[in-house]
Amino acid sequence: MKKSTLITTQKVFILLIFSCLIWNIAVNAQKNELLFGHWELQKVVFKKTAHIMSTNNKENFTNFFKAALFKTLDKEKQFMVEELEIINTQAEELANQYYQSNIAFKPTGAFYTISEKPLSGEYLMDGKKLQMEWETGDKNNFKIVKITAKELVLKDKHLKITHYYNHLTKMDVDAKWAKLKKEKELECTKPDSARVSAQKKEEEKINRKQ
Repeated sequence: MKKSTLITTQKVFILLIFSCLIWNIAVNAQKNELLFGHWELQKVVFKKTAHIMSTNNKENFTNFFKAALFKTLDKEKQFMVEELEIINTQAEELANQYYQSNIAFKPTGAFYTISEKPLSGEYLMDGKKLQMEWETGDKNNFKIVKITAKELVLKDKHLKITHYYNHLTKMDVDAKWAKLKKEKELECTKPDSARVSAQKKEEEKINRKQ
């Protein structure tokens, strides 16, 4: 092979690598832009079990996470009461975190959720990976299964749960905030269950003495 031909081949090879790098950067930038905004959780799927958010049943939602967490234990730990108690607590925390929630990703690398217990944190998107660190210190590593202008599908690498999100408009977000605010206001007007229960017990004691 002539020297001039070898140099030309090397240039073409370098140009090809450079083009691939530019293309990857452009694709990742496009994905990042698609991620920005608000997304509402529509359903979660674990193996063949799915929980649709419109079912409005938080107990079933909690049990869904319990089943996924249980599968992460080895056979010995599955029979340990202590481990099962930990799973119950973790499942409740996950249910509070995701139940009827939507999540907002900002260009700054920050995110926050609108849910029963709102949380925030920071995220890093790297190709088909999405790493999220919550303000509590908890971390999630997701595989980006699908991302379009209307749909976001993430798979939790640890729990093997797939999360399906739909994109929300500003009007949808405002309506969500208004609904949560109203629910909190109504919750504040409800009587304290512990106080009512204690008062009822005292009345029963008095009635027995009489």
